[in-house]
Amino acid sequence: KARAAQLMQAFSEQERARFEALPEDVRHAFQEGMINPHNIELALCYPDTYSSSELDPRDSGELQFHCREMTRSLEKIAAIATRNKAALIAVLVPHAALASPESMANSARLGFTTDPKMLTRTQSETLVRENCRNAGIPFFGTLRDFRKAAALELLFYPMDQHFDPRGTEVFAKQITHAISACLRAIQDASQ
Repeated sequence: KARAAQLMQAFSEQERARFEALPEDVRHAFQEGMINPHNIELALCYPDTYSSSELDPRDSGELQFHCREMTRSLEKIAAIATRNKAALIAVLVPHAALASPESMANSARLGFTTDPKMLTRTQSETLVRENCRNAGIPFFGTLRDFRKAAALELLFYPMDQHFDPRGTEVFAKQITHAISACLRAIQDASQ
């Protein structure tokens, strides 16, 4: 509640207008501390967060900049892993706005800009995969299979962008293969 009150006091005029445009139940839940304040803050300050992740980087200088920064960060992580003889794998956690029509609608209710095309595009995963490849880090994609599971049942909390218990279970099962392969490689290298 306290963080919600702080955020409301700091809203710009534009953010306040966006907040007032949210459904009444969402505004009430936020004010009562029943919604992660970061979700509302992100939606009001950067409503295009998830829709812009599906842009072609050739169309956006800002996105190209962020891709270069991601590669640099991944290279640093890879260097630390190498120095410490640690195995490394990257996995992109699917976001609610990209998973299913119902989850995307819930993201829109929180104030994020959405577009039905987001549910078929894979640009965000492709960008992360390319950045991982550039940094020499193996990447395991989950978006396609996670979308299949999300089409059958809701895997995110309705007023949150986090997995619900079932979503956590589905995601854990999906990444078990990648983690197992990583552990086998470590075991093989130590023999």
